[in-house]
This record gives sequence, C-alpha cells and structure tokens, in this order.
Amino acid sequence: MYTIAAEAIGSRTLMNISSSSHIYDRHPSIKGVRRLKSISYGRMARIAARSDDRKPGSNFVFDIEACRIARRSGIRIYFVGVDVKELENILNWRLHDGTVVGGTTRLRKS
Repeated sequence: MYTIAAEAIGSRTLMNISSSSHIYDRHPSIKGVRRLKSISYGRMARIAARSDDRKPGSNFVFDIEACRIARRSGIRIYFVGVDVKELENILNWRLHDGTVVGGTTRLRKS
C-alpha cells in the first residue's frame, strides 16, 4: 500500500521502519545468517517470495507486489529500526545502519 502511494506521488524514496533494521539473507534464527547492507530489487523479491506464505500472523520481509512496484518505479527502500539516532541519520542524509534496496546505505537527495 505504501509503495503504491509512493509511486502515485512520484516519490523516489520509501522508509520501512520496524523492529528489524535489516533484511537478512535467510531467517534470522538460522546459524550463519547475514545482515544485508544493500541489495537489488530482484534479490529482495526472491527473499520476499521465500518468506511470504500469506498465513495469518506470519512474518515476511516485504510484500512481493510492493517489491515489483518499487522496482518498476525506481523507488529506493530504506529499512531502518526504531533507533532514533538512525532515523536522525536518514533525515539528515547521513550514513545509517540498515538495509537499502536499490541503492547504497548513504542517502542521496531525490
């Protein structure tokens, strides 16, 4: 829904603020899991497709359709946790600790 709204207003940026500041290469409880700093739209879509089972109460990284919309419109997605310092970094166009889809962890004004 937020991705559709971002596309409709021509936004090039979307922030996903949640309890987890990163996208992981597999479920965070699995040994050897890696936090991803930046990934492509395609990789995010593959991770989303693996975890999006559409069952009530399930957790998934991001909606698969939202991934497609972001890719189509070139909307850079910033995944960030609820740490106020990290939110401040994003708002001040500084390097932040989180995952960026379709770009790098350094923000650029769009």
